[in-house]
Amino acid sequence: PGSDSGGKGIEIYDTTKYKNLDKLFEEIVNGGYGIIEELIVQSPEIMKIYPDSVNTVRVVSYRTANNEIKILWTFLRMGVNGSVVDNMAAGGLAAMIDPETGIIYERAKDYKAENYIYHPNTGVKLVGMKLPDWDKLLKLLKEMSLVIPQFKLLGWDLAHTKNGWVLVEVNARPHSGTAQVSSINGRRKQFEEIEKLYELEVGIDEE
Repeated sequence: PGSDSGGKGIEIYDTTKYKNLDKLFEEIVNGGYGIIEELIVQSPEIMKIYPDSVNTVRVVSYRTANNEIKILWTFLRMGVNGSVVDNMAAGGLAAMIDPETGIIYERAKDYKAENYIYHPNTGVKLVGMKLPDWDKLLKLLKEMSLVIPQFKLLGWDLAHTKNGWVLVEVNARPHSGTAQVSSINGRRKQFEEIEKLYELEVGIDEE
């Protein structure tokens, strides 16, 4: 749905089971609007963590005036208990990732403050896991950041497929709640640093 967030209203349809795709389209849209897209098939390395949802990486980055990409934080989001979405708002988990190495360094957590070394459904160990092709994710992130230079602070959602990393969506207002819950750490200092950097770049006089 185009007017919702947090994974609400997301459905997976097997189009091979429908004879009339026009009717299916009308059923999905149902008088409203939204996005219909091809199902992303994640790589086996990521699918083994939890197979029922596409488990995505959220990267929040800031682009400086010199086109330097500063990563503020990044985490892996995972679905649980049969859910087809990985959003924490829908009961999913998130685990902080070291942006330099692509290694999960914190226990996964949910919004109830429960934490997990292993995924509760699959038993896959999360802490210490290194995500595949991390250098390629960072390269793709920089390339994408230059496409929309008018936006400096963005939250990127990426999925790993057999063909590498793909963009799921980009958020102009990246939510900081997940990062704070997942790391048990506030983000005020980081935002203050960004604010100072922005003021220097655009020449804002504090007086």
